[in-house]
Amino acid sequence: MRITHIPTNTVVSCQDEKSQIKNREKGMRVLRSRLYEIEMEKQQQALAKERKAMVGSGDRSEKIRTYNFFPSAEPAYRPSYRIHHSPT
Repeated sequence: MRITHIPTNTVVSCQDEKSQIKNREKGMRVLRSRLYEIEMEKQQQALAKERKAMVGSGDRSEKIRTYNFFPSAEPAYRPSYRIHHSPT
């Protein structure tokens, strides 16, 4: 039994059982799990991209000063936003 998911062009073939109905059921389970994995991977990539956008790069331009504590140095980072106070 060969099943093709047309939107993603994912192909699943199953010939484990003698019955075509059982092979179709098993193939559909495998196809569902593959599509689920693809969707989860897309969500993980989107989440990672969003997190990377939120966190700074740690470049020297972002650092204000470095505090020397034992056993290593701790840099202080500039905030990526600015607060403007307008007189009212």
